[in-house]
Amino acid sequence: MQNQAMTREPARKLSEFRKRARHSLHGHYWTYAGYFLSRLESIEITDEPVLIDVSDEVSGSFQLEARFHDAKSDRCVVVFHGLGGSLESRYVQLAVRAAQRAGLSTLRVSFRGAN
Repeated sequence: MQNQAMTREPARKLSEFRKRARHSLHGHYWTYAGYFLSRLESIEITDEPVLIDVSDEVSGSFQLEARFHDAKSDRCVVVFHGLGGSLESRYVQLAVRAAQRAGLSTLRVSFRGAN
């Protein structure tokens, strides 16, 4: 009986945090919620690191870091992070998890200099 109560406790705390944040932080919630929620709740995704070689006339040759999951599907969802984000940003991980759950291959790419 005590184990059930212990397993419900983190979910209850997370739910309470979300509720309090929505009511007290308003606009600031959307700025900070992803950061705090990523510390409280892990997002399970499966992919492997890859390097993408890029050759550009202006910048020359360089490599982009990425993570790839091959679901053996004929479609691949490519996810880029925002300007202040990274491959580990919550919204990137949520998008990748949704695509993987739908049976799609995924590629999340880090912008040059963001890694």
